[in-house]
This record gives sequence, structure tokens and C-alpha cells, in this order.
Amino acid sequence: MDKQKVKKIKFYLYNYYEIDNLINKRREEIIDAIKISNNAWLKSKNSEGFTLEDQVIKLDDDFKIIEYKRWQVFLKEILVFLCKKFPKCYQYVVLKYLENDDAEEISKLLKIDFKELIILDNKLIELIYKKAKIRNLV
Repeated sequence: MDKQKVKKIKFYLYNYYEIDNLINKRREEIIDAIKISNNAWLKSKNSEGFTLEDQVIKLDDDFKIIEYKRWQVFLKEILVFLCKKFPKCYQYVVLKYLENDDAEEISKLLKIDFKELIILDNKLIELIYKKAKIRNLV
């Protein structure tokens, strides 16, 4: 597992609550880049061109938006899995990645030392990586 893939996993964990905002921001970027004028729209009605339908298809087929949605669903499933099977690991994810607590606070709440936190984090990232690899997310 290389550093780039670990960064990607941690990015989505830290931004789990912001994925909807990332999707909306990406949609706005696409819409701003397209800019259909009235004349262009009228011309497109008479020939092949940038119709409103084409723009909606671009929004639905955008690779980044699809990736955000896939990661959102995947992480939701991971959180449910961790909550049921590994509650301590789930608490760690919530505290570290979703609530952005520091290591000292997490150590106190989970009643484990700093070395165990590092081991827990490494195992968590490894587990997520294995499951993400199965889904072609990394």
C-alpha cells in the first residue's frame, strides 16, 4: 500500500461529512465551465450541440462526482461494519476522522496508549484499503 492510496483513504475519512458539499462544488464547477448562452441554446435546437440534456449527462457522467458518491456509500458501509464488529475501532474512526479529536483525547476516551493508537490506525487503514481495493476505489 503506497502513500498516495493512504492519503486518498484518509482524505475521504476526514471529509466524510463534506462529500455532499464536494459533489455540489464539482457540479457548480462544471456548470460554470459550460455556460450556455441563449443563442448557443437556440442553435443547438437546430443541430447537434450543447443542449441542456447534454449538460445534465455531463453532470451525471463526471468521473469525480461518481468517485465521491462511490466513496460515500463505501464509507457508510465501512462505518456500519465497524460499529457492529469492531466497536472500539468505530469509536476511533469517529473521534479521529469525523470529530478531529487529537491523539491525547482519543487515548483518554478509549483508554489505550499512544502506541496502540498507531497500531489501531494502521490496521484500520489496511482494512479499508483491502475492502476499497475489492471495489476498485484505490
